[in-house]
Amino acid sequence: MSAKAKRWPTLSAGISDERIFSLDQESASDFEDLRVGLMLEWDIFDGFKRTYDVIQSQEKLNEAFERVKGEELAAVSDVWSSYFEFDSTRAQLVHNRAALAAQQQYYHMIATGYETGLNSMMDLLTSQKDLFALQLNLSKLESDFGIALAKLAHSTGSVEAFAPYDQGTPTKQR
Repeated sequence: MSAKAKRWPTLSAGISDERIFSLDQESASDFEDLRVGLMLEWDIFDGFKRTYDVIQSQEKLNEAFERVKGEELAAVSDVWSSYFEFDSTRAQLVHNRAALAAQQQYYHMIATGYETGLNSMMDLLTSQKDLFALQLNLSKLESDFGIALAKLAHSTGSVEAFAPYDQGTPTKQR
């Protein structure tokens, strides 16, 4: 019985039938008794405690609901922040690869110009320094991309869903 139901009175009903027969034929002392009863029971003093118990259990239910709601919001926030970190890192990786390809062409052009005498050694070394800086940045971005991908897979609960990426764009396994 719930705590709310225990606050109210209980109604009980009963019927009893009793028959006694005498085996002696001389005395006619057969007896039949039929009883019907109705009982109303109400624990007045326990009612206040039960009312308090109902209120307390409702508060516990509300607290649990709020905890679940908070956990749900935290999970959604974690998924979205992981997604935006992943998307940002992916875009940086794509742009860095394009910049690296352009810098490699520029370096080859400067190297050819240096061999023909059109460019100085300083131009060649500066171009090479810029090329190495982009390669170092690409290496860091690839590491960041892998971490962001792992965070996204972890927060969505689908670690097996992502395959290795090709040219900076991840592909989903089917």
